[in-house]
Amino acid sequence: MKKFIASTFVVLLVALAVLAGASAPVSRRTPVAEAVFAEEYPGEKLAEFTTDYSASSSARKHNIELAASLLNGCAVEGGKTFSFNASVGARTAARGFREAPVIEDGKYVKGIGGGVCQVSSTLYNAVIRAGMETVSVAHHSLPVSYLPGSLDAMVSEATDFRFLNVTPYPLRIYSACKGGKLTFTLYGFPVYTDGESVRIRSVTVKVLECKEYERVADTEGVLKEGEYEKYLSHPKNGLISEAYRDALYRGEVVSSVRLRRDYYAPQKGVIVVREEGGASGGQPPRA
Repeated sequence: MKKFIASTFVVLLVALAVLAGASAPVSRRTPVAEAVFAEEYPGEKLAEFTTDYSASSSARKHNIELAASLLNGCAVEGGKTFSFNASVGARTAARGFREAPVIEDGKYVKGIGGGVCQVSSTLYNAVIRAGMETVSVAHHSLPVSYLPGSLDAMVSEATDFRFLNVTPYPLRIYSACKGGKLTFTLYGFPVYTDGESVRIRSVTVKVLECKEYERVADTEGVLKEGEYEKYLSHPKNGLISEAYRDALYRGEVVSSVRLRRDYYAPQKGVIVVREEGGASGGQPPRA
């Protein structure tokens, strides 16, 4: 009913423009009619997606909330491409971002803006559920805790998340951070008609088991007096995964499209040892 009312409203506007001497045919929307349409019809709720960041450090929480706030209220015009990096901007200390763990070359290291990838990943999941077209997306080198495989969207100075608004009308992005949960909600003109819906699923193709440990010298004073070695982290499995978008009509699957296939490296455990003990080996600490 809302779609019918909105469409009728626009047709009336176009007819008035023609009667006033506009040269555009009635079958096309004039720029004036488009502007009024966008103002009077902000759109329907297309998709919503939430991830949890409640267990994050205070610095990581801050980065997530800052990046999300920079996207709140953004509009992507019809037929235009959205860029996460262009919209959020550089993640620098000068712009208020803090140091928190980031994944780099298969390892967790400290970096300015750690946590922002959870923002891009949460938005990505809302976008693919709304039926928008992904232009560019990259996965992390390691699995992430807040999403299943092949549903993340890693961003960096060299890697961007971009998508195309496939509709002729504005797509509006709203973010909310509450109770340690990040939610993106998208509003616009629906891609799917009545009875149609979409389902996104992650499939683990293979688990890449890892039981190995790496012994590293204690160069940062992790060990207390009298300690010679200590677990810093335990091994984590990697995986090969795929993501699919299933198109449903009245609850029944009518088609399925593979969106991507990704490899996430397994991660060795780390044992910190005193420098005098060397950094070689590969076994857990002795009992």
